[in-house]
Amino acid sequence: MSGTSVKGYNSSFFNGLTIEGGFHTDMYGLCCPQIRGPGITDQVCFAPEDAISTCYALIGDTVQRVLLWIVGIIAVLGNFTVIVCRFVWNKSVLNKAYGIFVTNLGVSDFIMGVYLLVIASADLYYNGIYITKNIYWKQSLVCHIAGFLSTLSSETSAFFVLLVTIDRYFVLKFPFGQYGFTKRSTLIASVAAWSCGFALALTPSLPNFNDWTIFYVNGMCLGLPLTVERLGGWEYSVAIFVGLNTVMFVVIAAGQYSIYQAMSGNRAAKTAVHNSNRRSQDVAVAKQLFLVVLTDFLCYFPVGLMGLLAMTGHQIGNKVYAWSAVLVLPINSAINPVLYTVPVIQNKWLQFQRRHFRFGLKRDKSQNANPVATLSNALEYNLKNITL
Repeated sequence: MSGTSVKGYNSSFFNGLTIEGGFHTDMYGLCCPQIRGPGITDQVCFAPEDAISTCYALIGDTVQRVLLWIVGIIAVLGNFTVIVCRFVWNKSVLNKAYGIFVTNLGVSDFIMGVYLLVIASADLYYNGIYITKNIYWKQSLVCHIAGFLSTLSSETSAFFVLLVTIDRYFVLKFPFGQYGFTKRSTLIASVAAWSCGFALALTPSLPNFNDWTIFYVNGMCLGLPLTVERLGGWEYSVAIFVGLNTVMFVVIAAGQYSIYQAMSGNRAAKTAVHNSNRRSQDVAVAKQLFLVVLTDFLCYFPVGLMGLLAMTGHQIGNKVYAWSAVLVLPINSAINPVLYTVPVIQNKWLQFQRRHFRFGLKRDKSQNANPVATLSNALEYNLKNITL
């Protein structure tokens, strides 16, 4: 049965059939004990192993199953906290292009966390009986929604990382604002990024592409082109996850190199005292966001590289495929909130400590001082130390 497409099977699929020679199939599920029945023994049933799933579980590896829950929970809670803090506690950052782009990146990473929890919940729901529900799950609406969410998140994340890189390049290369994102262009760029992400993620689910199977090649509903199989819609998957993403991250790498050069130039050209503080803030922000860009690059670029290898006929090992799907691709969604939020929280805490320590010190040294004058001095110090 190698090369034969089986649209569906159940636990009684081979009842009454005995094979003594050999049974060969491309679908690992047909060799599972729940499907092959007593007439086909394990010794005569030959099928390739699935990279992610087993006969009993959607996520076959226990460590990967636990990590899926951990990364998903951290991504959801971390990015939700970031979004709330941006709109409630740190609104000032939304007045700048990079603040808007990073907030949108947080929304995109939050979506990836939701996707991971959907897959982890499905794994828990089908645990022990997965192979009998394998085809039903892959063709279900929930699996299609999960595939949509994963593609939307991965593509919009790449778009916003690119926009962050472009913004930091303009700010550091042209510190006097000759070029850069205005409020209008920032809004247009953000809407365009989400629109493109929605279009790219929704296309495989349109009625005109019913023969495409990129969202149910595996149990995690991922469309990653990391196999040598040429299933329905593989050209689209390669064009997006390999072609488009590779081009974007080459541009991002070139942009980060240009930012490094611009930072070096700014350090060498600090001649105006008036602008030195602003420049140092811009450089600090660029260094902080560089880590965000680097983690995204390290997550998505290897996937594109493995896709290129698969296109040329190189078989990607099952373990590599599984870890890429479970950990490598989504891990940056959990790391990003830490990278661009923890420094902000630390900075705010240090400012709080400095203000209160200074106020307390003045009060102790001037017990007999005019309380109105003391309060005035404290307020003056606080106003001088307010930063973005």
